[in-house]
Amino acid sequence: MKLTPEQVRHIAQLARLKLNDEEVEKFSHELTDILDWVEMLNEVDTEGLNGEEGVPETSQVTGLTNVLRADTVVKCGVVGCDCDGCGGGCECEECSCDKENCREELLECTELPVERKQIKVKPVL
Repeated sequence: MKLTPEQVRHIAQLARLKLNDEEVEKFSHELTDILDWVEMLNEVDTEGLNGEEGVPETSQVTGLTNVLRADTVVKCGVVGCDCDGCGGGCECEECSCDKENCREELLECTELPVERKQIKVKPVL
């Protein structure tokens, strides 16, 4: 199936490309070759390849599997404590899960500058 220059120009217009006459001629041959290859693929008999007796459809052929773990809820970290972490209200004697202590602890371990009890970061824009 030979593409005409008008068809190539139409395809170029759809792709918002400006082609000169030399490029139209070049792409006419290249696109015709591509369409010939697609036509050849359409001629391949695929009847019966999918299904119970045939080859199953595949989308992942490397054998990789999902390696992500499931999310787990972590409480305050003290064994046997059922507090909601840094939500406050922890009655565990070993745990220091009040919001102010956790905030101060986090601010102390950052290398970034701290301003008004917040970590100052570089502007994004």
